[in-house]
Amino acid sequence: MKVSEMTNDELNYAVAVEVMGWKATGGYYTGDFDDPAYGNWHPTESISDAWQVVEKMREKKFGFSLVAALTDDTNKNIWMAIFAFGLVVEHKSAPRAICEAALAIVSKLKGEI
Repeated sequence: MKVSEMTNDELNYAVAVEVMGWKATGGYYTGDFDDPAYGNWHPTESISDAWQVVEKMREKKFGFSLVAALTDDTNKNIWMAIFAFGLVVEHKSAPRAICEAALAIVSKLKGEI
């Protein structure tokens, strides 16, 4: 399944496991944080949760840019998230763009896309 076709819940789960390196156990994520999180961690919707993804990617030595832009054809506001290798993800939501870009680059490095 393409990253862009995932629901927010599917993308939240994939980012938690593949990008953050957390384990999903009994409805909770466990990993390098103090309190288990599951139902209250939504990086596709919360900019503070998405920023945890940015920090994790920076720990992995990925540069990062987030650009607010207008589309050429419709003049709608979009966000462009860029981690590395010229991979640019555009979305109307900054948190969703961050999550899609992070998962796409991690998947690309694993040879999954």
